[in-house]
Amino acid sequence: MTAGILISDLRVRLYGVGRYATMITFNPSYDYQTLFRFDRGAAGVSWQCAIRDMALVSSEDTGLTKTAIELKDTSNMMVKDLIIGPWTGKGNSIGLLVRGREAGHINNLHIRADRPLVIDKNDQNPDNDIDHFNFSDLYLLVTQGVSQPCIFIADGLDLQHVTFGGFQAWVAGTFGLYWHDTTTTAVSFALSISNVRTEQLTGAGHYSIYIHRNALLDSLLIENMMADRFQNGFYFRRIQRVTLRHVTHGSDQHIGIKIEDPNPEQVVNDAQVIDGVEELVLDQVSIGSGEAPIVEMPTMVEKIGFNRLNSNSKVSDTAYYARIKPSAMGSHAMRFFGETKVWSHSGTLGNGEELNLPAANNFGRKVSMVWVAASGSNGSVTEGGQAMDAANSAVRLSGTTNFDVVNFDPINPIPVEVGKLAVFHDANTTVINKLGQPVDLVVFVTWT
Repeated sequence: MTAGILISDLRVRLYGVGRYATMITFNPSYDYQTLFRFDRGAAGVSWQCAIRDMALVSSEDTGLTKTAIELKDTSNMMVKDLIIGPWTGKGNSIGLLVRGREAGHINNLHIRADRPLVIDKNDQNPDNDIDHFNFSDLYLLVTQGVSQPCIFIADGLDLQHVTFGGFQAWVAGTFGLYWHDTTTTAVSFALSISNVRTEQLTGAGHYSIYIHRNALLDSLLIENMMADRFQNGFYFRRIQRVTLRHVTHGSDQHIGIKIEDPNPEQVVNDAQVIDGVEELVLDQVSIGSGEAPIVEMPTMVEKIGFNRLNSNSKVSDTAYYARIKPSAMGSHAMRFFGETKVWSHSGTLGNGEELNLPAANNFGRKVSMVWVAASGSNGSVTEGGQAMDAANSAVRLSGTTNFDVVNFDPINPIPVEVGKLAVFHDANTTVINKLGQPVDLVVFVTWT
């Protein structure tokens, strides 16, 4: 075939007799042609169409960009049991292009293309980009030498209840799933990704799953996944809840999870403004080894709305390991048990300076445990201790001579004494350095 076919009627079904038993070769004569386009245009939604049981091939790169199948403003669409590819042209030819709306059943596809799967906006009805789509049993392979992701989600797209399941093989290309959004204003909801293996990803600084949102994505579930260990694992920005369950990324050279915070100076406590990730749940996750960070996140916990980092396991004696590397601090190892949350900091604290802690009084938690250790130049000062911080007061449990705990009393204010390193309980709980010199400081906070 040298020209595409437009399907503009309702309930049209294109059935072959089997993959490669029915084979259609497409060699268009001009650019940007689509072999099969399901699109009713101004007439409305394309209802209950289907295409299945055939192979679509366009192996020659004649310098023309083409698309195998385009679904535009469809409902209850079925795409099943297809082989698409080789499908190449200008490094930009698309296997399957989805452009809205709802209830799509995409099953058992093998796509070898420059851009295997592209999910774009629905310009026919911008309020219904993609809703209740299920992609299952996909083998997505990027054309050799082409720098494109296996799955590309467009800027400005709103997504509701989209699942990737069955088996998912995302092979070659730059990213497994790539979604860089800078323009949305509405919240997207419920993206579920299961049973994925990414491999043979190319280039530098890429990720198996990269999601950068402008408006929030509420609820991202990734489970039973093996991420390509020769690339970074996961990148998240502006996602309200992220759960990784039974996920492996065994690399000692690449980042496991990176949480981006474009505004690290903004304190976020109300859960309405989230720059990074509000809640990250790691459940039976094996990510990173050696000195590679498992989670790389900016500055302090409360400044990125990162309220909980917990292992949500039903097995109480199961341990989880994480190496946290905030970009403004050093690297430090952590071990998580059950519902215990942890936060740590290492850095320099100048004389007279204070460090804000994510302790009980700051966040309305019932109780927190705080460990503090400080050392001056060449070990000239070594102080530290342990404190319990509750909603109304802090208590010194142990420590060196010049470690103190001070509770602010508005009637009879007691300042931190000169020569002391103190946990100071006020409207916020802080560590204050009054030791007379800058110190290297390590702080560890746990709570439930």
